[in-house]
Amino acid sequence: ATAAAYAVHTIAAENIYETAANSEDFTTLADAINLAGLDDELSGNGPFTVFAPSNSAFGELPEELLTKLLDPVWKPQLQNLLLYHVTPGEVRAANLTDGMTAMTIIGEDININLDPARVNNVTISTADIDADNGVIHGIDGVLTPVSV
Repeated sequence: ATAAAYAVHTIAAENIYETAANSEDFTTLADAINLAGLDDELSGNGPFTVFAPSNSAFGELPEELLTKLLDPVWKPQLQNLLLYHVTPGEVRAANLTDGMTAMTIIGEDININLDPARVNNVTISTADIDADNGVIHGIDGVLTPVSV
């Protein structure tokens, strides 16, 4: 017998933060969440929907912006940037509609468009990554709120 060449979906046993931290695609996001002191919040009951920038998305940010956001003086801006990627409730890919607007945890709207699927014109590259307190959708860029 040969091993199956596909991933099997199982019931999630990790929360949003743990899922990001244990994924090879979202470790930079997890590090930023930890640095911003949001790991407890994103480990909480939820449910949450997180549009999670990949490691490569963070790598595309200008170096001076990344350095600034990682400075403890800029912690409130880092928190806003990260929470701009989070909406309350669990919204699966099948529930996204073209032209949909969703309010983030910081009270600023994000816009969803389909064909191709994107949030604020950033491509949604991976959908419906299950966590026990919500769902993660991987994106190819970092969303920037007006407040940052």
